[in-house]
Amino acid sequence: MSASGDTPTKSKRFSVIRIVLVVSLAVNVAVAGLVIGAVLKHGPRDHDRRPPKSEILSYGPYTSALTEEDREVLLERLVDAQGEIRDNRRAVKADFKRLLNAVRAEPYDPAATAAIMAEQQARVQKQIDLVSRVLLEQLTEMSAEEREEFADRLERVLRRGPPRK
Repeated sequence: MSASGDTPTKSKRFSVIRIVLVVSLAVNVAVAGLVIGAVLKHGPRDHDRRPPKSEILSYGPYTSALTEEDREVLLERLVDAQGEIRDNRRAVKADFKRLLNAVRAEPYDPAATAAIMAEQQARVQKQIDLVSRVLLEQLTEMSAEEREEFADRLERVLRRGPPRK
């Protein structure tokens, strides 16, 4: 066997890594976009003003399995972090501008592009971590019976799959 047939070339390995990074970033951006967009759609909220139901943040099956009251509590807790969320969202947007410039640059620098994507992914992960932390706090405050009911609802949501548009 030849050595070149046994191991992928450096270019092929880089392509696979790039694809994995792009897919991972896309998933993270999609999740964070749902959360951030729902919370920030109409700017800062007064604590007394409730958003319409269509604006209640969506965190996939987790928030779908919450009761309406629990969703409102989660939203209220996230409103408290709205400044941080807004700043992070602006940074992600700026990262996209930097990414576009890096992709268009001649000569193209794959390391610079990868660094921008990694920074953006870290920002998105920060948003996901925030929502996860708040949701975990809320689950911790639930009684055993409330958590059991949540688990039952989550199981039903997972069985029926994502909502169809």
